[in-house]
Amino acid sequence: MHRPLLPTIVILSAAICSASGGEGEFRPSETSARATWFAHVNLVGMRASETGKQLINELDGEAKRQLRQIERMLNFHPINDLESATVYGTSSDPEKAVALLRGDFDVDRLNGVAEDSDDYRAVAHGTGTIHSWRDGSKPLFASIPSTNLIIIGPELELVQTALDVTTGTGEAMDESQIFGHRKTTQPPILIAAANLSALGSLEIDSSLVRKIQAIYISAGEKGGELLGYAAMKTEDARSAQLVDQMLHGVLALAEASDEVAPEVIEAFHTKLDGNGISLTVSMPIRQFKGLVAKLEKAANGLK
Repeated sequence: MHRPLLPTIVILSAAICSASGGEGEFRPSETSARATWFAHVNLVGMRASETGKQLINELDGEAKRQLRQIERMLNFHPINDLESATVYGTSSDPEKAVALLRGDFDVDRLNGVAEDSDDYRAVAHGTGTIHSWRDGSKPLFASIPSTNLIIIGPELELVQTALDVTTGTGEAMDESQIFGHRKTTQPPILIAAANLSALGSLEIDSSLVRKIQAIYISAGEKGGELLGYAAMKTEDARSAQLVDQMLHGVLALAEASDEVAPEVIEAFHTKLDGNGISLTVSMPIRQFKGLVAKLEKAANGLK
């Protein structure tokens, strides 16, 4: 039996990028209104970005081997042929999530690989079909509603929900209700958001951090500059002021360490608005890479 490799696509896409709109952009209309958190990677934007090109060039031999293996088996390349990856969930358990992969897929090949997998089954759901198999000891579920969209995840109910939303029979996310979300002329490469107040009890030591009810993050590039944005909603205006003071304290400590140049610190700006706070950063990509290298060095020194 072939070992199904569709889950590997999700892992590789997320790893590469860690390091309805146009092509690759986030589509709230395809995300369930039940989602309490989501993360979206615009692979079209990543491939065109300076950082993305460097990450791809720095892939090690094992990663490249796995990519070639996926391309041979599924007839598409996860880096070159995927347009975007969206992952979302309805609880604080990251394992209970569903992924939407957009790209140019060979549906017949994908179905063939799934059908050759252990414990393969196919059941109708609405106007679509949900495929299931086992990846080792774990069940996996997937649906392919079109030649450019794959829905996959370990939870049947979430895959069913996602399929309903994409086929127009389920309630989609209201873009206007996403705290901090904003339209930009340059679509971000990464977007992530979480409604922390809806996730229930989280294991967070800081009482101040626990006062943050929602968070939104985006990152991208434009004209050789890194563009970062974060927005947080707190319980009240005083909590927002305290978070603002905490952020400025972190920046002050970084500047006092002499490890971070003053111009890097000056690239960060915060803004208070009632019980909301936003953080923006704009700096040359090369400067950002130098900052990341210093942070990695510092982190290694703590090990």
